[in-house]
Amino acid sequence: MEDAVIELARHDGRLHGTQTVQGPASKAGVPSDEEDAVQDQTSEVGVAFYRKDFALDFAPDGRPVGTRSDFVRGPDGKVACRRNHGRLHRHLTQ
Repeated sequence: MEDAVIELARHDGRLHGTQTVQGPASKAGVPSDEEDAVQDQTSEVGVAFYRKDFALDFAPDGRPVGTRSDFVRGPDGKVACRRNHGRLHRHLTQ
C-alpha cells in the first residue's frame, strides 16, 4: 500500500504544490527483504479550476497534462477529498 501527501497552495490563480508518495521499495509493490524499505517520490503538481470543484491538472512548467481532478465535498460543504486518476485523497487539516 502507498501513502500520498499532497500539499497545495494558491498561486497565480491556480493551486500549486507537491505530492509525495511513500510506497514499497520494489517496483512490483512488494517490500524488499528490509522491513522498513520504502521509496519516497516527490513531484510538483498544479491544478486550475474550470468550474466549481473541477480542475485541469498541470505539469510543473505550467502546461496541461491532459488529466482532470475534482474536489469532493462532505455533508458540511467543506472539501473532504480530492479525486485524481480514480483515487480519493482525504483532506487532512493540521
